[in-house]
Amino acid sequence: MQDAEYQEYLKKKSYDDLLSIRSSLNGNAHPERFALVIAEIDGRDNLTVPPPPPGSNREATWRSSSMPTEIGLLTNLLLGIGFIFQIASVFMTIAQAQAVLASRPIVALVGGILFVAGCVRLARCMGRSCFYGLFGVFGIFGLAILCSMGKKLRPSPLQKQT
Repeated sequence: MQDAEYQEYLKKKSYDDLLSIRSSLNGNAHPERFALVIAEIDGRDNLTVPPPPPGSNREATWRSSSMPTEIGLLTNLLLGIGFIFQIASVFMTIAQAQAVLASRPIVALVGGILFVAGCVRLARCMGRSCFYGLFGVFGIFGLAILCSMGKKLRPSPLQKQT
């Protein structure tokens, strides 16, 4: 395949395909093709994002790549296990054994830390600062406050400011 044909081939590929081609090519073995792939990726990176359609919410057009888009398994596990530990520490006060009563503060502390860590991850999933996750200190009420805030999306830095 000649360079011109290869360049046309690259133009038909999606951005993700170009990234995978770049990672699979050896730059030393095929410097011309590697340069063409890099040029195509750079050309697409320099494209500007069109402005949002009139009447749409400008804030809801972009998410940072560092923000997770979904609430993952780890977030659910942190919230669930933390909540279970907190409930267990409440039930430990009913127990009469000294060993159980002695371990209650440890169980409560571990449960609180896990729950707050889950709330911090949830806040990041919602596009908010990790400090909003500190609502987890208030337990299930803090989680309710955090969930009622809704998602916050930032405008794209590539969009023209109007």
